[in-house]
Amino acid sequence: MADDAGDETFESADAGSSHTYPMEGGQIRKGGHIMIKGRPCKVSDVSTSKTGKHGHAKCHFVAIDIFTGKKMEDLVPSSHTTSVPFVKKEEFQCLSVDDDGFVTVLTGDGDTREDLKLPEEISPAPPGAAELSKLIKEMLEAEKDFYVIVQSACGHEQIMDTKVMTNEFYAPAAALPRRRARAGDALPPLDAPGVARAAAAEPGHGARRAHGRRPGGGARGAPFREGRERR
Repeated sequence: MADDAGDETFESADAGSSHTYPMEGGQIRKGGHIMIKGRPCKVSDVSTSKTGKHGHAKCHFVAIDIFTGKKMEDLVPSSHTTSVPFVKKEEFQCLSVDDDGFVTVLTGDGDTREDLKLPEEISPAPPGAAELSKLIKEMLEAEKDFYVIVQSACGHEQIMDTKVMTNEFYAPAAALPRRRARAGDALPPLDAPGVARAAAAEPGHGARRAHGRRPGGGARGAPFREGRERR
């Protein structure tokens, strides 16, 4: 499916391109990425034809442009190399949106960026651009802390989704994993509620204390008494 005349075309995977890397057509699977007509795409379906008498098996790729959502198709010999884009996703904290539709974000290094556009400001607008842009504005108005998920490939970046921030540093103590006791740790007092409950719940604890017998065994110390009597 050819691109429209006005669509942007990214660098193709010719020699020296830092945005792509070569891979045999037969190695690309469903869910992987491929360059088709200069566009970075995600493979939604792939089928391989049988090898002809004097030819090669061919892979028929059906893919979706990762930025515009357009359906793309290509036919590549399975033993020939084709181009695969480097695709990266990052999360940036969203701070604000200006009147021109540019989003201010905070990077992991503590720097701010103001060069990302709201999806609805991109031409042509990708699928769901209006809904995603509205959601970003509403979350900012509600003063929620959230990330925008930015996808980048072939020198192009675009906001694809949002993610609400979770306060992982102030989790309640009950939700934290328990740590095993280590040498040097302070021991709790014997009358502490947790210690008393543990002692009461210990199997056979009361029987050993009261009767001097092990559960299912003979009297504790019986051999010693016999030994003393023999002496």
